[in-house]
Amino acid sequence: MTDQRIKTGIEGLDEILQGGFLPAASVLLEGPPGSGKTNLGLQILYNGITRFDQPGVLFSFEQHPEQIYRDALGLGMDLRPLQQQGKFEVIRTSPLKLQEVVVGAGSEMQEEIEEVFQRIAPRRVLIDSVSHFRRIVDDEVQLREMLMEMLYRLGSHGATVFLTKEIQSADNAPIAFEEYLVDASLRLYNLPSVGLGSTRRLIEVRKTRGHDHLSGRHPMSFSSQGVQVYPHRRPQVVALADGAKRPAQDQVSTGVRGLDYLLRGGLMPGSSALYTGTAGAGKTTFANHFIKAGLAAQEPCLLIALNESPQRVAANLADIGVDVAAALREEQLLVHYVSPIELCLEHLYIEIEQLVDRHGIRRVVIDSVSDFTPSVRDPNLIRDYLYTFTKLFESKNVTAVLTSEMEQVTGMVAMSDINFAFVVDCVIYLGFCEIESQMRRVIMVLKQRGSGHETELRELILAPDGPKIGAKFTGLSGVIGGVATGQYQATVDEMIQPLKFIRGFAEQLRGGAVPPEKQQKLLDKMVEQADRMMDYLCDYYGIERAKLQSKE
Repeated sequence: MTDQRIKTGIEGLDEILQGGFLPAASVLLEGPPGSGKTNLGLQILYNGITRFDQPGVLFSFEQHPEQIYRDALGLGMDLRPLQQQGKFEVIRTSPLKLQEVVVGAGSEMQEEIEEVFQRIAPRRVLIDSVSHFRRIVDDEVQLREMLMEMLYRLGSHGATVFLTKEIQSADNAPIAFEEYLVDASLRLYNLPSVGLGSTRRLIEVRKTRGHDHLSGRHPMSFSSQGVQVYPHRRPQVVALADGAKRPAQDQVSTGVRGLDYLLRGGLMPGSSALYTGTAGAGKTTFANHFIKAGLAAQEPCLLIALNESPQRVAANLADIGVDVAAALREEQLLVHYVSPIELCLEHLYIEIEQLVDRHGIRRVVIDSVSDFTPSVRDPNLIRDYLYTFTKLFESKNVTAVLTSEMEQVTGMVAMSDINFAFVVDCVIYLGFCEIESQMRRVIMVLKQRGSGHETELRELILAPDGPKIGAKFTGLSGVIGGVATGQYQATVDEMIQPLKFIRGFAEQLRGGAVPPEKQQKLLDKMVEQADRMMDYLCDYYGIERAKLQSKE
């Protein structure tokens, strides 16, 4: 049945309609001024001619044909050649003249319409707009009968009829009789921006006879490429057969060795991890190292930048040793910038899905999902949007890293305080703590589904050669609350034990109790313990051992 549908040719709208309209259906396109009713109707006519070889006719009560050709051209629709080829025609008339044709009174207009229908044999007809009929008929019953007769006559030619109608307010408009008469009803919305972005246009399918459709209001846009509709996506959940188990896969490295240790191997494949913390805590730095590790493993990576320009993103990656030019050239790295002011989450979802499928993406970074919130009017929907994104990544076996901003610099952090924590598979907290009158960075894995993880709070050191996960905060309490109490003992045993060994060996040598043949072994042991302590201190403070040795 779907193959017989009358497709609009607008991919997203046909998806919402689950294939298109039924043949010879009547369709109402209603909305307030500026919502795009005429543009949508013209796009459906144009696509019908150019893509499906279905000629079209437009009845216009206001605009002159030249205006229509001009406005359509701005949306990428060149109607004039189609008119010259006998596939499209504009009939400029009035509601009164069209009424005479409907009642069969006989007129020049009736002859013109009959000639056009015989010459073109239109399969799609657009009437713009039926609101003008109220200028000639006040009685609701007469208006209803006239519209029914018009739809019957046009439908008898096998044409699908589209009617535009003006309403004052899309949100509060009452249900008019036109919606009861037609086979399908679409309502368009023209809403002011929530910020500095452009006006938000939405489309809603309110009714379809004979087939189902996707409910809800879906974003729509107009550009030189024509009308585009972005349907709300439903979460893609991959069903497993009875007794099926998760395929065995190696965990995915975060690109930071210490964090991989805290995660007991890395992130789970196909999972979504949230790096959350305040500004300056290191979220973007960790995300960039996740990309670097993916490129080193020959895994195509996609970075969605909502905060920083592509130039800044490239510079940041280059600073940590990524050959950005080569990665972009070989399409191992894709950087997709979207202005948060113009962000449409439905559109972004479609773009990510297409890029993942086209380039075999294995790792995705979104920096940052905090920018999702201003793009929607109802903040309660953000969780649903993010859940849909994470299920997309899971269904494609793509491992994703998402960054999110927290407002507080210090203070007790609860899982409920972290936005999106319950949606993602892994939560990694990056924050600050005051220790001995200094602000120190801290890191902790709060959650990881499908795998165990280390639970201790560690110091985070942003060293020149990459993030380092430092020691536990031994001797302190209240670190995650932001203000530590107690005396900081930086893993005393790790440093004291080698010193004890060295001192003991030195005492044996000084006492002369060691035979000459064993002295060399003791000296070797002392060097070994000294090296052990130097390695620990270099790792802890982010010092390159090679540079330290060059100064010796």
